Amino acid sequence: MIIKTYSFSVPCSYSYEIKAKSESQARKILHERGGIDIAGELCINERDYKEAELISIDGLDNRSLIEIMIEEKEDE
Repeated sequence: MIIKTYSFSVPCSYSYEIKAKSESQARKILHERGGIDIAGELCINERDYKEAELISIDGLDNRSLIEIMIEEKEDE
């Protein structure tokens, strides 16, 4: 049996709490420093894993994946 490596893209989001004098200032801080020196909290649930998109198999690109998926459907 051949073992392959499957790569997935899983949708998720981050939640940030930023102290500022206004929403505008908070957005500016988030834009400039979010992910760099402001840590967010990962927000992910079971549904996100179910909605994962297969992006590659052993380095195959999306076009090759689509061709494989079409062939597999035709074989069903």
